[in-house]
Amino acid sequence: MAKWTVAEAKSDAVSKRMLLEHLQSNAENAWLDQRKLVGQPTAVLKRVTKDALVQAYEELSSGSGGEAAAPSGSFKFAASPPSGGASGGTFKFEAPPSGGSAGSPAFAFSAPQEASARADPFAFNFSSAAGTPIAGDAVALEASDALQKDKAQRDLSAAQRRDATLAGLPAAVRGRVEALEKLQEESDAVQRDFDAKLAALRMECEQKKAPLFKSRAEAVGGDGVPDFWLTCLRNHMMLSEEIQKADEPVLKHLQDIKCSSTLGPGKPGFQLAFLFGPNPHFENETLTKTYLLDPTDEDEVLERALGTDIKWKEGMDVTVRMVEKRQKKKGKVRTIKVEEPTDSFFNFFDPPEIPEDDEEMEE
Repeated sequence: MAKWTVAEAKSDAVSKRMLLEHLQSNAENAWLDQRKLVGQPTAVLKRVTKDALVQAYEELSSGSGGEAAAPSGSFKFAASPPSGGASGGTFKFEAPPSGGSAGSPAFAFSAPQEASARADPFAFNFSSAAGTPIAGDAVALEASDALQKDKAQRDLSAAQRRDATLAGLPAAVRGRVEALEKLQEESDAVQRDFDAKLAALRMECEQKKAPLFKSRAEAVGGDGVPDFWLTCLRNHMMLSEEIQKADEPVLKHLQDIKCSSTLGPGKPGFQLAFLFGPNPHFENETLTKTYLLDPTDEDEVLERALGTDIKWKEGMDVTVRMVEKRQKKKGKVRTIKVEEPTDSFFNFFDPPEIPEDDEEMEE
């Protein structure tokens, strides 16, 4: 069952998609469902990390993948003998195991002879007259050989499988395939160089923009341009829909918005920082929203988002509203006030968990 060693499965040579295809092809649905691996590959790859796939691969390789049992080589259909009387008899419908000799019948349908002479034995034999296997046996033998070859391929490492594949090609074709491999290696090197230069260019661009953004903050701060950032957010196509009437007095104190794509080594993603001046609504000076991307995924897939716990001052939380509810206790009815969540721009800093199931994602 092991197609790669664990070290190979963890390496870049084996992608998440390769691992998922192997798991979905070799494990039962119930086992896959327990590990959130059922569904379209694209959707599964977005919600499952490579570490989780490698762990599942290790479990499957160790024999805990719940593989379906192979069908038996023989079958029987028999009736129990009746309690009495000579009219009933046992009968058996069976096929011999595939490992039998070539001269054995493909299958037989027979009834045993009873004590009475009335019951004559009979049998249907579909083997060839010469005792050689029929065409179905040849097909089964070819299928068995193909399965054995496929299993042998899966037991090889990626490098061994590559060498075995090349060895099976004609010499002329093998040379062309090897030439294609070299072209692909050169293409991969060009892509890596491009990615590195693009990352460096982005960093250079951010460094050049930093003093410009600092000058902008100085120009609009204080009495420079009143409600500058509130106006910017209200003019944004998507964010404007999130801003409620109760949010506007709070956003009037927003002094600057900064973005950083440097979260540390091995941490792809970015962070937004909202800087506020002193205000009567909350104690925080900065509210942040951090987006962490999956470092093992080839595409930029969101792994999780982190917000900020806003320290609202008493009675100033715009993410909740006070509602009156009637409460009945010991035959008496009283009216109480309770908090209920409400729409607000500041819910942006309390992101939901990333859904793991396709159904949750659709909802």
